[in-house]
Amino acid sequence: MLARTMIAAPPPPTVAAPTTARIGHQVRVVAENLSPAKYSLTIVFDRQVARSTRCLADVGHAHRARDGRVVLTGRIPRRLTCVTGASIIGGTVATAPGAYHFVVGEKLAPGGWEADAGFVRRAVRITK
Repeated sequence: MLARTMIAAPPPPTVAAPTTARIGHQVRVVAENLSPAKYSLTIVFDRQVARSTRCLADVGHAHRARDGRVVLTGRIPRRLTCVTGASIIGGTVATAPGAYHFVVGEKLAPGGWEADAGFVRRAVRITK
């Protein structure tokens, strides 16, 4: 008789973040169930300003995940850098109230993240 071994899949990455934040104010984001890597917190404007171009900015500094968990803190920036594709940097724009999302991931380029390390997003509304 053959014995069957069942391997449980690891839980998917999760993120706890505020649903609203103010420009210039401090935020705290916690991501769990991550692979070992150095993670950064990025805020991304939901509306594309041009084809394949997003405006975004890092929030705080990158930190290494410990036991699958990382806590990232920083201030919502007053300016965003517009990036075409993953790495073509354009100009900057002022952060305006509206719909954004946080991205927690291992950064490979200004607008690109490593998908294998664990990559999570959370919607956030920015206010003045």
